[in-house]
Amino acid sequence: MKKGTPVPLLGLLLFFFLTVSAHGDDCPGAWQILPNYNPAQGAPCQILGLNSRMGTCQPGYAFETLCDDASNGRYKICRGPRRCAGQRPVAPPPRRIDCTHWDYTHNRPCPPGYINRDCSGDCGPR
Repeated sequence: MKKGTPVPLLGLLLFFFLTVSAHGDDCPGAWQILPNYNPAQGAPCQILGLNSRMGTCQPGYAFETLCDDASNGRYKICRGPRRCAGQRPVAPPPRRIDCTHWDYTHNRPCPPGYINRDCSGDCGPR
């Protein structure tokens, strides 16, 4: 008598794996934390001027920007697969948040270890 895995079981496992992997994070890598995060201001991606449900085309970028956010001000940003052409540009975040952590030249948060001392232009080392 031959013993083997039934075909329906393999099909079910494949379906489960594909479903779980399709609903994972859009952006790989470590989470960043939005400084001075206050949940009353909205979700981290919203505060950054991005959309956590779909890619956002930013000025000067050839591809959309994806944003994942989570509780406690955690977020991830990465390049998406779709090209931007004729899309409405995203505005910088409102000035009511700490502007020293925003790169206005590239329209994104400052990298870790960098700040924007004059709240205009780009970020420099701390």
